[in-house]
Amino acid sequence: MQISGLEFHYDPSRVDAKNVSTDNAGAAYADNGGTITMNRTSLPSASNISITGGIDSQTNKNVGFGLFADNGGKINAQKNWIKVTDGATNIASINGAKIDLEGGKIEYKGKGYALYTDSTSSSSEAINMKDATLTLDGKAVGYVYDQARPNVIAFNSNTNIDVLSDDVIISDLKNSAGPLVIDVENKSGNNSLKSRLLGGNVNVTSSNGKTDYKYALIDDATVQIKSAIDKANLISGSDSEVFTKRFLYQNSRLHIETEYGSINSSLNTAQINAIDNKFF
Repeated sequence: MQISGLEFHYDPSRVDAKNVSTDNAGAAYADNGGTITMNRTSLPSASNISITGGIDSQTNKNVGFGLFADNGGKINAQKNWIKVTDGATNIASINGAKIDLEGGKIEYKGKGYALYTDSTSSSSEAINMKDATLTLDGKAVGYVYDQARPNVIAFNSNTNIDVLSDDVIISDLKNSAGPLVIDVENKSGNNSLKSRLLGGNVNVTSSNGKTDYKYALIDDATVQIKSAIDKANLISGSDSEVFTKRFLYQNSRLHIETEYGSINSSLNTAQINAIDNKFF
């Protein structure tokens, strides 16, 4: 499948009763239990599907998508390279639908979610990103990771996330079943803070050298410090580095266990100068 140069343009003659556009732009849409199969045998050397979204001037919201599955629909799209710029999302799977992107590359530059799911999405592999690469740019949020439904988006150790902008947030962390609690324990592997924020032991890199992007955003949560956290610790992927440099939390509660937990925010002169040089 090859789609290139597809763009959304607002047409004031095609609007609904509220003067909102009835048009959209996307590569494939599966609905009502329908199946679309567009698997490839190998990943192409450049994007084979390219979508440029746009803004509905009435709602001032971006529209445009790559693949959209709804109401039990299924899209089989292994080994496709799908690129969306300024769209609402790249991949959306809701109401029990499934999209299989294994071995592919999903590239999104915009202000929305690259991979969109919600409470109606299938609890298992609504979006399959095993052996795939997710590239994030602009002010993108990668995906929602729901602690209560951890398998909505399927990752494995060969899933790669390439971050091209410091404004990117990879994971919007939630818990649909109860209070959101994050434990910081200085453990490794799938129990590390990085893995708990991202939803698995995925590989995160930046091919253009970005360093200030965030792993996750949380709201109205409890963060439990159960080990020593040191802001001066620069070891990439350590709980200290992730907690102090890669983690955004708002309207939340910080609990430090008296027996094991501690936070050291001291920096040496070189580290303070490095922070100053970013802003002055």
